[in-house]
Amino acid sequence: MASQPVLPRKSSVPWGTELAELHGASNPNLPEKPNTSLLRPRESRPSDKSSPSSPIVASPSGDVILKYTKPYSGESYYWKVESRMLRENSPYFRVLLDPTNNFIEGQLLAQQLAESSGSGSLPVVVIPATPFTELYGVDSMELFLQILCFESLASEENNDEDEGLETVFTLNLKAQPLSLIARLVEIADYYNSPLPVLDALRRMDYSLGKGKSRLQKFSETTLKMSEDRIRQTIVVADFLKQESIAKIMAHALVIAGSKRWVHSPEVPEGPYFRWHYLANGLEEELYYRRQCVLNTITDLQAYFLRKYGALESNEPMAVPSGAVPHHTITQHRVYQCRAGLGNASQCDLFHLGQMTRFFALRAKSIFIGSTLIDPEFSPPGAEDEHDGKEQPPVGPDLSALIVSLKKHPDYQIDLNHQACGVKRRLLPILDGIEKFLLDGRGMLGLVPSLWDQPENRQRLQWQSDTLFAEEVHIVLNQISYVHIGLQGATAAKSGFHSTRSLSHEDHARALFTAKKRKWEPETF
Repeated sequence: MASQPVLPRKSSVPWGTELAELHGASNPNLPEKPNTSLLRPRESRPSDKSSPSSPIVASPSGDVILKYTKPYSGESYYWKVESRMLRENSPYFRVLLDPTNNFIEGQLLAQQLAESSGSGSLPVVVIPATPFTELYGVDSMELFLQILCFESLASEENNDEDEGLETVFTLNLKAQPLSLIARLVEIADYYNSPLPVLDALRRMDYSLGKGKSRLQKFSETTLKMSEDRIRQTIVVADFLKQESIAKIMAHALVIAGSKRWVHSPEVPEGPYFRWHYLANGLEEELYYRRQCVLNTITDLQAYFLRKYGALESNEPMAVPSGAVPHHTITQHRVYQCRAGLGNASQCDLFHLGQMTRFFALRAKSIFIGSTLIDPEFSPPGAEDEHDGKEQPPVGPDLSALIVSLKKHPDYQIDLNHQACGVKRRLLPILDGIEKFLLDGRGMLGLVPSLWDQPENRQRLQWQSDTLFAEEVHIVLNQISYVHIGLQGATAAKSGFHSTRSLSHEDHARALFTAKKRKWEPETF
């Protein structure tokens, strides 16, 4: 979140320049109708053509002209505003436009008011430029000033239109893109004036650019939104206190992943939008939740690889009915073949090969590498091969990963082994994981305003020293029960719990954060 602006004691423009602009503003024919892009959307009105004598009119009854100069290009913008409304609605402008204060802007305003008495000229007050105002953009600044002066539109009638200015402004504001509204929220907080913006957006029932009804339930359509749009929706929905939408969008970010999560999240350098890095540890928490889901899927793959002999197991395995125990020097393994014939070893090896090939080449969910080479070693020419390559890709969409894993082949070694194989056992478990990922309520998401409260954070966070679940048992597509350890007593009562005794969010947390998972405990 951006730091609050500090009123400078030294003007960035010489007094003589400001006074010259004051005299240049002595035009008795100042436009009396707003000419902002919101109120005159069909007219061409380049903002860079504004001047003290022809400002952008935010308030028809304005008595002050605000000047803002972009620090890099030097372009200047002028807005005619009503100082009383700005002072009433913004603590920042209450100081900036106070001719009795000790700041240089106030002293200059007092001098201009004295010199312009009876001349019809309007004083010019400079809005100090900062890296944050440059980031938020002139269009968000203009919209912010228009909202602060909104009351002045109620008494003004647009003679060229059937509707009043207030109605025209409200309708056009509602149609503004989410990216602009997100920057408007940023600049309102920057100038410590969120309430007028909140009231304006609530009054016209801003629909977050997509229609709130479409955002109140998570679906695969939600994942078609761009990452920036998802993040902007989180910020704006939280600002509007629309908690369910903010939570669902946070869930969507966990499922879709982020280009900023190729490595662990880092605070961006320099000024940045709040949606680029969610504050107060929320960015890290959402990243951690995604990693927990990926770790669970990895654990499931390792379980089947272990069952079929690709990985060692230190745990004793019960012998299912019809299965043949197989003893080796390093481990005790039970054949997974269900045919009960003499070629059980060949059957298992066939399915192990199919599974390894599928995970490595088609789903691309495992990597077969070497333990012999030092990770820091680079053979000659390796650096040249990587020069100029693009950044590492964003991690997989979790829902797409589940769909990919469900395409596991169902080949058999021969017709006598129709009941054998991985797919018939893998699919129900994937269905159980998928129901948490695609749940319309967005169970992996968080409400930022609730997360920001310390008393809630300990209860909500998955990334915690407090272990929530010691052990989880998964049978087919259901969690049969959860063992909550003593350390997790703050979130749930300790002991063994059936699926009926925990909330859906607790089910998800238990499955994805458990210290130990028992897949198929009663069946295989």
